[in-house]
Amino acid sequence: MELKKKALFNAFGDIEVRKRRMINGNTTNLNDFNNMKYSWVSDWYRQAMNNFWIPEEINLTQDIRDYRLLNEKERQVIVMHSLWGFKHHEIAEFLQISISTSLSCYHRGMKKMKKEMEIKL
Repeated sequence: MELKKKALFNAFGDIEVRKRRMINGNTTNLNDFNNMKYSWVSDWYRQAMNNFWIPEEINLTQDIRDYRLLNEKERQVIVMHSLWGFKHHEIAEFLQISISTSLSCYHRGMKKMKKEMEIKL
């Protein structure tokens, strides 16, 4: 049995939104995200696109320089909290430090990085 492939775009197809379906449907304008059958899908798609970013859009050169100014504990706490999403009580348990030490390392490190950023601007 051979699988019949449909073209992604059917130039002679019907463009009516009601007839769009992914499976056994009309493939005309299937990827037209500006005119969707269901309004909630359109809203969801726009929200998803607003939340999308590409790392290349952000210049991290200054952050990398500032990161080198931090001591080891500040680095660990900032990475675990800001990048990995750990709560301070989890960081404290993992690093075997108090919660207040975790908080102070985080705030002291962020202050150092912010201070360096303000000086460079």
